[in-house]
Amino acid sequence: MNYLALLFEDISIFYYTLIFLLASKFAFNAQYKTVNGNIVFRPHWFLICFLFLWVFFAFNDVGSDLPQYRLLFDESKDGTSTYGTGLVEIGYIYLNYIIHLFTDNAIYGVAIIRTIQLAIVFFSFYLLRDNISIGYAVTAYVALFYFASFNILRSSLAGAICILNISLLLKDKSIFCIPLMLLSFFIHRSSALFVIPILSYFILYQSPLKKMGKVVKIAYVAASVFALVYGASLLQHFVDQGFGAGRFDDYLEEEQTVGIMFIFVYAPLFWALYKSYKIKSFRNSRLYKLTFVFLIFECFVALLSYKVGILTRADIYFSMPILMFIPAFLRQGGNSTNPNIRGSNQWRFVIFLYLVIRFAITTSGIFKVSMIDNFHFINL
Repeated sequence: MNYLALLFEDISIFYYTLIFLLASKFAFNAQYKTVNGNIVFRPHWFLICFLFLWVFFAFNDVGSDLPQYRLLFDESKDGTSTYGTGLVEIGYIYLNYIIHLFTDNAIYGVAIIRTIQLAIVFFSFYLLRDNISIGYAVTAYVALFYFASFNILRSSLAGAICILNISLLLKDKSIFCIPLMLLSFFIHRSSALFVIPILSYFILYQSPLKKMGKVVKIAYVAASVFALVYGASLLQHFVDQGFGAGRFDDYLEEEQTVGIMFIFVYAPLFWALYKSYKIKSFRNSRLYKLTFVFLIFECFVALLSYKVGILTRADIYFSMPILMFIPAFLRQGGNSTNPNIRGSNQWRFVIFLYLVIRFAITTSGIFKVSMIDNFHFINL
């Protein structure tokens, strides 16, 4: 069924669309361009946008895994849990234990965790408010990750910490990099994937090996190809050895083929990377270098996910190109005197339309992996 039909037949799709459009409007209102071309940040609109998304995020009763998260909260009262045969990360268990100091109600407990997650994401954008378009950053987050977070709570929280990690790294606060990576890992082990592009960035651009230039980059590409070719087999080997206690068996049973969706998702990102290379301030920036590493690695993980479907849930760990680079590029393109970005108004419209389409694909069920189901609030 197509999205427009669902919009008028499914009230939940209507709610999701309204949330998406209003949140985007509030986020774009948070930055105002004066007649002199200066961009002024307006914190009250930023706060309104956060509170609007928070109401629907913290107090919804959506997601097939939500009962398990509430059960886990109840079982974590003493700082221990037998849920999931001990597979739940210790960091997430202790987070639930700390929240028990304030409430023993599982509904409120999960709402607090969701509040923490959304606050981390918005704080990350706030740190970069002078460098990115807040409107496009929030719109991209809502379109791609906000609704999926209704269900996949732990990995989304770990992903939010990774987003904060990137923001601090872009602000030259790399001292927080390792502690935040460890924190995200203890929330959800899958965030270990985030370490690979970060490590690759430091090897390619910050270590003595950067002097080897092309040799290191060729080795990086070769390692990526190896991961693509043999990644599924390695994952299957770990599953055969009992890793995950059978939780991932279903994800490895079927394979899909690469289609037009892959090109649609990544073509705009590579286009922006190519166009921004013409801008010296971008080409030599940490943002550009990080984007190059993250985008290449994200593509390989996306290709591998056609064989291992669960990897689609790891997309938030590689979200920097769409959440930070594209908004920074479009903000730079807003300067009409910049000769290196022609037709910037048209491209800003194209990127917004691209985000609308990706939102529609996700929520309509055509490519829905989050199992968010119909929207309804919790019964207090």
